[in-house]
Amino acid sequence: MVMNRTIDPDTLAAISNRAGFYPVILVFLDWPSGPVRRHSNPGDITFGGETFEGVGEFGQISLPNEATGLASDDATVGLVGLGDDLDDYHEDAIRGRAGRIWFGAVTERSGNTLVGDPFQIFAGTMARMRDREVFIGGSSQRGVTITLSPGPSQRAFAAPYHSDEDQRIRFPLDTAGRLIRRNLEEAKRLR
Repeated sequence: MVMNRTIDPDTLAAISNRAGFYPVILVFLDWPSGPVRRHSNPGDITFGGETFEGVGEFGQISLPNEATGLASDDATVGLVGLGDDLDDYHEDAIRGRAGRIWFGAVTERSGNTLVGDPFQIFAGTMARMRDREVFIGGSSQRGVTITLSPGPSQRAFAAPYHSDEDQRIRFPLDTAGRLIRRNLEEAKRLR
């Protein structure tokens, strides 16, 4: 499977700048009690008609490699500096609810003015949440790690058989499938 992304030209110009750029990560979690929209800088960012609140920094973001196979790895989002009211959220049924991650650029370090639109780098569903404790500057800070599974599963949509006709429907000018058809006809003849 080939990942195909449409990147806003302004965002592409910013992240292609050899002098550097100022990155921002945006996260959406479809939490049972209401949508959670956060980003990795201070302040608020409006994107897609929605407001994403700044958390200053995510403790950790881990994304799977893009691969051509059918199996994909999980992504994780770690948030630190959360208060004790976090205990109330551990009882929420988050499994199977949507989660998305975008990457973008802002105009200044720790800024909240986007340069173009961020592009999606992960989409899936929340799988689990666990407590984490991080030591920063000699003090302990509480947080969570939320695991996102890619979804829907690529295996759910994989066809066990792919024909020249299937290929031509999606890619009308592609003629490589005709060789597959000939091989299949030849295999049938040899049986």
